[in-house]
Amino acid sequence: MRPDIAARTLKIIAGIQLAGGVLGAVLVAVLIPKLAVQADVSALTLLPWLVPPFALSLIAGALLWRGGSVGEILSLINLGLQIPVLATSFLSYFFNSGVALRVWLSSDGPAWFLFLGSQFHINFRPTTPGVLVGVNVVALLLLVLLIRAMPEDVAATTTPDSRVAHSA
Repeated sequence: MRPDIAARTLKIIAGIQLAGGVLGAVLVAVLIPKLAVQADVSALTLLPWLVPPFALSLIAGALLWRGGSVGEILSLINLGLQIPVLATSFLSYFFNSGVALRVWLSSDGPAWFLFLGSQFHINFRPTTPGVLVGVNVVALLLLVLLIRAMPEDVAATTTPDSRVAHSA
């Protein structure tokens, strides 16, 4: 990928992660009190479950925007966590930060869902019958673009021996 296009691609991915993190933070701030009342627990007990995904999006986006390998690594993790869509009788999970196009296959057949915004869902006792398995196509596409836009590590591909002339 050309350096100018790669730099622009990284900024777009960073912007999506930042926007998703902000939307997620607003979502958490609005929903925590309601969820705490509904589950009859303290709001503080819900924070460790709901804050980390969107904090990761914010931090990954900010560091990717600034440039450097830490932002790239955190973005790889953040986008990787957003790819799976799963629902079984013992676990259901999906996470998206900013935008998602979830495509899945279930006992009801194939389906899809487009969502603009942020969501985090994990349930260890779902009432879902059957199995649903899918991917977030947007997260998968952004992950591929991120990998393609990341600069090559020249130090890792150049060995000390390759810079030294050898004679027989």
